[in-house]
Formats: sequence, structure tokens, C-alpha cells
Amino acid sequence: MLYIINLFYYGRKEEPLIADEKFQAWDYGPVLPTLYHKLKKYGPNNIKSDNIEKVFGISSLTNDSDEYTTIKEVSEGLEKFETSQLIAVTHRSGGAWSLNYERSQNNIIKDEDIKQEYLNYYKKA
Repeated sequence: MLYIINLFYYGRKEEPLIADEKFQAWDYGPVLPTLYHKLKKYGPNNIKSDNIEKVFGISSLTNDSDEYTTIKEVSEGLEKFETSQLIAVTHRSGGAWSLNYERSQNNIIKDEDIKQEYLNYYKKA
């Protein structure tokens, strides 16, 4: 979901939501490696709200910020998606992940490919 939120933010603002690290095209989808390594210890469990700032490295966002608005809007739109549907979105042929994916290589997903994916599939929506 975070990748899709970033995709929409990048498409709308022409800058990544997460600026200090690039998504990588891993075998199972787009991943932020640093965040993956922080989250893997939680397994399938929810992260408690008092750990959010520590895990994500952010403090609270104001309700009127572009970041907050995009996160809220896109996550609410995705909450009914099944895992298989999210995979279909991120693995779409011609999308940024598929253009940068090579099995077991963990290539960086290029920003220009993320922007183009937004323009190709979501700008009109």
C-alpha cells in the first residue's frame, strides 16, 4: 500500500512522498528495504500506535498537509482490496515495478517510471 500511496503522491506533486530512500523491485513487489527490515519483526501483527513514530521515523502530520491528504485518501480507497488485487496493481505489465524488476536483483524503481505509471493509469481517474 505504501508504494501505491507514494505513486499517487509522486504523480500529483511530482516529488516522492518518501525522499530519503528509493523503492526497489523485489520478487514479491515494491519494497523500501529499510522499512522492510524494521517491520519484519512484527510479522503479521499490527504495529501499536505508540511505535508508529519509531518505526516510520515520522511524527504526526497535520490534517491539511498534502502528505496526510494523499495517505488518507489512497489508503481509504485501498482498504477493501484483497492482497491479490494489490499485487495485480503493483505488478501491472508496463508499470514501474515490472519495468525495473529482474528476478532476485532488487533493482531501484526509477522515479520517472513511477511518474509515468501514474500518468498512464491514474491521472484521468
